[in-house]
Amino acid sequence: MQQEIHHPIPFTNIFNDQADEASDQLSSLVSISNNYHTVSANRRTSVSAESIVPSTITEEAKLHIPKSDTQAKFIREALADIFLFKHLDSDQLHDVVFAMKECPVEAGTCVIKQGDDGDYFYIVQAGRFECYIEKGNHSQLVAIYGPKSSFGEVALMYNSPRSATITATQDCILFALDRTTFRSLLVNNMAHKRVTYETFLNKIPFIQSLPLNERRKIADALEPRFFADRETIITQGDAGDYFYLIVSGQVLVTNSIAPASEDIILGQGQYFGECALMDNVPRTATVIARGPLNCAVLPQQGFQRLLGPLFDNLKKHQH
Repeated sequence: MQQEIHHPIPFTNIFNDQADEASDQLSSLVSISNNYHTVSANRRTSVSAESIVPSTITEEAKLHIPKSDTQAKFIREALADIFLFKHLDSDQLHDVVFAMKECPVEAGTCVIKQGDDGDYFYIVQAGRFECYIEKGNHSQLVAIYGPKSSFGEVALMYNSPRSATITATQDCILFALDRTTFRSLLVNNMAHKRVTYETFLNKIPFIQSLPLNERRKIADALEPRFFADRETIITQGDAGDYFYLIVSGQVLVTNSIAPASEDIILGQGQYFGECALMDNVPRTATVIARGPLNCAVLPQQGFQRLLGPLFDNLKKHQH
């Protein structure tokens, strides 16, 4: 069961697959709620949802709640390590930051109740929360949240009931992002990102053989990376961490251990960094940007999970 937790303090490895599930299923964001509620011990138990398509939230309809520089910085820092928000551009991130409202919460308040519909995504500014999963008459503590922790995203992502109960154990302050803004921003971002990367992936030989739904999973998992002219992207001998697809620009690939080997120039539609990830070995070459470079990258875990079945085919296409 997908759990309603993110960045817990002492239980960081309880739900290791959450990011994987998120990268596979972000495209399921298809409905939103128009109901807005403040943080309260009296939670509603139903949501009237409606379908949306990208770009249905106009500039006029966007929430903009003034923030101090300190508040805005705090929210940005809290969002920086959350998978769902890593792909947002600066304008989208700005919309998220200024759509969040500050909510004081008294000790003992049940912010999220297992089984209820989701209405908000939360970031903890101050205080402490405990997260319990209720099974029959038994409640199991599965996470504790402190400042910069976040929770509440899963029910909003999948339009599903809350999967845990989260209660304040002391007076706290939350920043809350409403369901409408949360879903509309992610739908818009993922729709644009998917179209861009799906078109790109369809031109790569070893990926063309994958079914459409598998190519979409890869497109959803890709992250943008930009490099300046002459910037080193990979250093020979380092451990592998990312697989790189060149969206635009060129790179120079050089091997200092085998000086007799010729340098290689790769351009748009080509890729690099796969050897270390497939064989779990250090980087076999140094890669440097030749001019401004735009890449789409796949982290090691996503590379092995999504492209693992294609390793034999991928090795046939190695440069």
